Amino acid sequence: MEIKVKKLILIFALLANAILLYSQAKLTDSAISSQRGLLKDYALCKCVNYGFKEDNLLKKDFSATVLVEQLDYNPEVFVILDSLMKKFAYTIPISKYADEMGKRGVMINCINYYNSKEFDSLINGFDHYLQVEK
Repeated sequence: MEIKVKKLILIFALLANAILLYSQAKLTDSAISSQRGLLKDYALCKCVNYGFKEDNLLKKDFSATVLVEQLDYNPEVFVILDSLMKKFAYTIPISKYADEMGKRGVMINCINYYNSKEFDSLINGFDHYLQVEK
């Protein structure tokens, strides 16, 4: 009897895994690419916001909210990405050039990171958090 229960549990687990894999297969390459692009845009908004920590840009601009509404990632992605963008933005150095003394190149640093292969790899790593349906 115990062996039958174990076999039944194993069959159920395999079936559930197959259903999960099938549902993930419904996402087309185009849909995944689109989601990645939107997630990158969201991260850029967060980077700029954290870069100007004295001003809460997200209170003045609704772009991040619009992007979140279009994204199909599990909520933990936003927590992880927010934390990473905050850490990145806080490491942007203050200029040492005389004509720019005390200023930080927030926009250019965030844009350069946004366009980097490293950032693309990071964003691609979130694919397994994509939800098939909302």
